[in-house]
This record gives sequence, C-alpha cells and structure tokens, in this order.
Amino acid sequence: AAEGIVVVQDRVLKFINPKVTSIMGCTEEELMSRPFIEFVHPEDRELVMGIHLKRIKRDEVPKVYEFRILDKQDNTIWLESNGILIDWSGGPATLNFLRDITERKKAEDELKENEERFRSLSNAAFEGIVITKEGKLVDANAAFTDLFGYKPDEITGMEVMMLVAPEDRQMVIENIQSGYDKPYE
Repeated sequence: AAEGIVVVQDRVLKFINPKVTSIMGCTEEELMSRPFIEFVHPEDRELVMGIHLKRIKRDEVPKVYEFRILDKQDNTIWLESNGILIDWSGGPATLNFLRDITERKKAEDELKENEERFRSLSNAAFEGIVITKEGKLVDANAAFTDLFGYKPDEITGMEVMMLVAPEDRQMVIENIQSGYDKPYE
C-alpha cells in the first residue's frame, strides 16, 4: 500500500504495514506492541489521543486530520490520518490510514512565508498596488487604499471600474484588452 496502515487497540499498535516502518525509519519489532502515543510529536499528543479515545467511544470525531510524529532520528514528519472504528480480535480498535504530507506542509509554509514577504513589501511601497481577478479587487496595499480613501476590507470584491472616472472607462477597457500596450493619455 502507498499509505501507512496501523491498527491501534488499547492504545497499543497491534498491526502495521511495511509503509509505516518506512515512514518511521524503524523495524516492525521496534514499533509493535508499544503505545502509539510514544511516536506522536509532544505538541500533538493531546489532539491525537483525544480523537482516538472519542472514536473508541463512538463519539463524533473528524474522520481525517493532520498531526506530527517523530521518526527514529527525531525528525518531524507530518501525517494525514484517515481512521475508522473496527472490531479487532473481539474488541474495539481503530484502523488508520496514514499519508506522509511533510512535503505538502513544507510547501504550504513556504507559500505562507512568500505571501507575508509580498504583503510586507507591497505595504511598504509608496505606489498603489492591487490584485484583481475577473474585474474585481482582491487585495490592495495601504498606499492604494489611502489614495482612494477606503479601508482594506471595503475594497475586497469591489468592481475595478468603480474606481475609474466614467469618462476614462472606455480607454481603460481598451488598454486591458490590448494587454496594456497603449500608453495612458
């Protein structure tokens, strides 16, 4: 299987597939019959244990959630868990499909960092900067909102043409359609 598969019963790992040993960098012997919570990142233990215990009690819990584990070398690995309650050897247990999402989380963090950097740079600019989509304002820097006298949350979703003088709208439309190759007059 492309995903890690574990069965947890009485808070102990009862079954693991080879993908789990690959993710963890451990042997099957090192993982089996140990409390699963030992492998969960300390900051996520309360979340993971809470969901596990609620699932065992048949309480409402998210079917899919994300958490971190620590592999054998103490590297943090992000997992997405998709779990259900099952019967295992006559007792309640959870069957969990684990997907390594570490690279996705790194990409999300990098994207967030780049967005923050862009926002910081655009807000420091003296020129008005806007982001538009389908003729509507999506975002604007402080120089732009100050220039037009709006608060940032007031411009979101506003039609761009509402900010253009009626006598200049046709020229702006033509410039947009031609890819801005005509200079403004």
